[in-house]
Amino acid sequence: MLLDPIYLMSPDIVAIDIELYNNKLNFDTELKFRGAVKKDLCLWLNRGLDIHSLKIDGEAVLANGISRDPDLGIADLRKIVISLNKLADRVEVSYSGILEPTMMPSWGCHGELCVGRGEVLWYPFSCSCKTILWGLLYGSHSRALLKFRVGGYTPIASIDLEEISGGTIIFRSENVYQPLEFVLGPFKRDLCSDRFELYMYTLRSPTYSCRELYRHLHRVLDAYTEIYSVEDPHRQHHIVFLEGSGGFHAGALTVLDSKYVSESRTLTLNLIHELSHIWWVGKIKLCSKSSTWLMEAIPEYITSRIAGSVLKIIDFEERAERVISRAREMLKQASYTPPTDIMIPMNALEDSIWRVVGQAIFYETGNAIGYETLDRVLSKHMTNAMKSEKPYCLTWETLKNDLLAIDPNLEKILKIYKAI
Repeated sequence: MLLDPIYLMSPDIVAIDIELYNNKLNFDTELKFRGAVKKDLCLWLNRGLDIHSLKIDGEAVLANGISRDPDLGIADLRKIVISLNKLADRVEVSYSGILEPTMMPSWGCHGELCVGRGEVLWYPFSCSCKTILWGLLYGSHSRALLKFRVGGYTPIASIDLEEISGGTIIFRSENVYQPLEFVLGPFKRDLCSDRFELYMYTLRSPTYSCRELYRHLHRVLDAYTEIYSVEDPHRQHHIVFLEGSGGFHAGALTVLDSKYVSESRTLTLNLIHELSHIWWVGKIKLCSKSSTWLMEAIPEYITSRIAGSVLKIIDFEERAERVISRAREMLKQASYTPPTDIMIPMNALEDSIWRVVGQAIFYETGNAIGYETLDRVLSKHMTNAMKSEKPYCLTWETLKNDLLAIDPNLEKILKIYKAI
């Protein structure tokens, strides 16, 4: 099923004012839609938030209530439906409230820490009554602003730091291609700059200096240029060391779990993986339910490819053989599900299928057609996404056809893993 972009309309302009008071996040948000808005808008908000202003060209009917999310059916969210009686050139929505916990225990406010992620936590990244998830994968904004008033705490956001003035810290960017995310806490901030600005954030004495981290990051970004012919699109990088986070990436924000980056080699491996999301899920939108496994399968493959073939810090062939062997064992399990049938991993087995089986599919493909050829196919989509002014939509069907056009015998490999 290919997604219909009309159901994934994103606000062109997002402006959010965030204030921390008594360990609660108070939001005051304005969304502006421009262009031909001709269908119902459906905003999915954290249940602690509610609309307080609506400006529109023409008349509209507003429905407001609490409902289960339409994708996984496990989170109670505020569902706001704005029904338009005619095509509108302008829709402006404002909402406010206090952020409530939603789904993941590691997100939200916990003592001195707040983690605001896009996934059904607080952000209206989808404007469709049919889905939230696909707005997360597909949405983008022409302009975004995050204004923090958080006392002595340090906010870190997925867009560029623009201004620190008294008690107000402003992040602002244009052409934002991922949901806005942030981390807030008593972090120490260090800055290193040369080719780009690197902001490093730590809660305690850091394992690495900012300059050491800059060298690692510079090396990884150069490796992406060398093997995939893509340049870093960011002028700022915000890297946070945060225990228990598992690590994640959004726009200019990279969160690394201190547990997994205790030495130079693992730091580099984690940076390669997280930065791959600049392209895979970031610039490249995976626009069908059978394609979401690519968001981890390709970064896992790319991590070993860069680490083994460019940076020489792992044995690429040994890793490929080990992963393929694990994947073949997983195929024998009665509970095996093809990666193309897993919309979002909800258990450890499904996550392993995405990361292990998905990765193995690309190793076996590289063995068949040559890894340089496989990398050129991936590079084509990465470079095309960088050139695109609109979200670049890619499906497994398109990528699969690219590969089968090179070698039709790849169909045998894909059938083994039931990925066809």
